[in-house]
Amino acid sequence: MCERTGLAADDVIRLHTSIEYTVYAIGFVPGFPYLVYLPPELCGVPRLDSPRLKVEPGSVGLTGRQTGIYPLPRPAAGT
Repeated sequence: MCERTGLAADDVIRLHTSIEYTVYAIGFVPGFPYLVYLPPELCGVPRLDSPRLKVEPGSVGLTGRQTGIYPLPRPAAGT
């Protein structure tokens, strides 16, 4: 995320946590919320070329204009 946006990790975290999100849908796995819309500075980052084999519960993924929180250990193609 930092490489693609040019932002420092602290700035990504600050921006990501600075707004209130709307849960657009629940899916992918039980309890996975698709949250919209990311702050403009965090939008437009594409999915990873190679998915991660395992993302831990509580991890946050960002891609396009959405973000989501992983409730279960899963593979993932977000950033």
